[in-house]
Amino acid sequence: MSGKFSNKVLVVNNIPTPYRVPLFNELNKELKKMGLALKVLFGAHSYPGRKWSVNLSLCEFEYKVLASWRLSLFDPEKVMFTYRGLLRIVRDEKPLVVITNGFSVATTKLWLLSWFMKIKYIIWSGAIENNRRPESWARKLHRRVILSRAIGFVAYGTKAKEYLISLGASPERIELGINTVDVDFFIRETKKYRALIERGINKKKLLYVGYLVKRKAVEQLLKAIKILASDREDFVLNIVGDGPERSNLVKQVEDMEIAKFVSFEGYKQKEELIKYYAEADYFLFPSDY
Repeated sequence: MSGKFSNKVLVVNNIPTPYRVPLFNELNKELKKMGLALKVLFGAHSYPGRKWSVNLSLCEFEYKVLASWRLSLFDPEKVMFTYRGLLRIVRDEKPLVVITNGFSVATTKLWLLSWFMKIKYIIWSGAIENNRRPESWARKLHRRVILSRAIGFVAYGTKAKEYLISLGASPERIELGINTVDVDFFIRETKKYRALIERGINKKKLLYVGYLVKRKAVEQLLKAIKILASDREDFVLNIVGDGPERSNLVKQVEDMEIAKFVSFEGYKQKEELIKYYAEADYFLFPSDY
């Protein structure tokens, strides 16, 4: 890359999501204070299995959705994008730095470009060691290689940091950026909703919100509900979300004869979640990963 760098920070992300847009808005505000500009490149608008309705007019930052090809894998949770047009944008805009998503196709492209042009990239990763399914040597080699030319790293949490270190990243070059949602929105809106409802002597409401896949371990939660139901009847579990395991979980509820204690509420958009969070007495979040 020849010529002077711009004052632009590029962020490469897979798709727009309700929790990423507020984060990028905050990042944009902080960068402006430093005299820098933010532009986000999304790999696609969405992909099957994701039902988010994202209002892109809420984006306070510059963005572009790339004309990517989508590569579907066996796992419905894992979809790869080709990030078509990424290298051209990097060449034309000459960003100060690119923050790229994990060990994606985009990061591989930036690694290749770094051999021919001056380009600085930071890897933003939530990947952790999977102890139940060891990684292949080829996968680890690929990650070590593209990691080697990154100028820094942002890890979702301590486990993600440990994984980056295991691949050869210097601990001093890793910053923790906790994976979060728009906490202020949920605090504010649930407080408003609670002010409008009366909390009578009703059944206790238990709440699960999430994608219904095996690794979320909702079946273990249902076993706990079965045990609880043998001791008391003053509760109901609301399961909010959808996914490939829903039909299996519905059958499990019927087989365990706990249908009167479990309600499948289906997928809800961000604004619809407020009611469930505000009314819940307990929030349950099982996971085996």
